[in-house]
Amino acid sequence: EDSRKEIEKVLSRDINFANKFTERIKIPIFNSDELVEFARAYAAEQGCEIEAVGELALHNRISGIQKIDEATTLTEVKDIMDEAIINAKRGGLKKIFGRKKFNPEGYLYLREKDFEE
Repeated sequence: EDSRKEIEKVLSRDINFANKFTERIKIPIFNSDELVEFARAYAAEQGCEIEAVGELALHNRISGIQKIDEATTLTEVKDIMDEAIINAKRGGLKKIFGRKKFNPEGYLYLREKDFEE
């Protein structure tokens, strides 16, 4: 396990050693937009829709967990979404007397506040 560059370096040193490996697993590294797209799809599976301002808050949360030397995983994004869904379902007086909680299709709205830590 290592970076692609380092693995190639080791394998290029000995062709016989390299031939012992018949398969490679490449784990994709997702950018922020791809992670948000995953979050949107996950939200829809959970019966939710992310509002535009909520999506900006999601981008901020994802940016907050990204590291230079370590890829952000889909599991981490799923955890953020699960937390936001719980927050949205929790409700409170502002949600009861405030804006609509569901879109016309019956999906629960995920708002900016739902993504706050």
